[in-house]
Amino acid sequence: MLRHVLIFTLKSDDPTEKAHQVAEIRAKLVGLMDVIPEIKRMDVPADSTGIPRNGDFAIDSDFDDAAGLQAYIDHPAHVEVAKFIGTLVASRAAIDFTL
Repeated sequence: MLRHVLIFTLKSDDPTEKAHQVAEIRAKLVGLMDVIPEIKRMDVPADSTGIPRNGDFAIDSDFDDAAGLQAYIDHPAHVEVAKFIGTLVASRAAIDFTL
């Protein structure tokens, strides 16, 4: 099993706008689970502390293996959502590791 974790910081400084953006991003990403069978589990939590150095939200997902992760990354539905997310974020960090 491969875990894929990303942490994003949004461009916006407005807490209400950030909450709306995270909710929209979450809905789009979770919707991918119905389209991309390689996704075994996905959670999209928002930061709950407001600590300035923290990211605003994360994507925490599992795949059977690296090939499954790559299929997800390359899937046209994911590419579309990733482009949308890219318009809203200032920074991104990622790590993939074996469970």
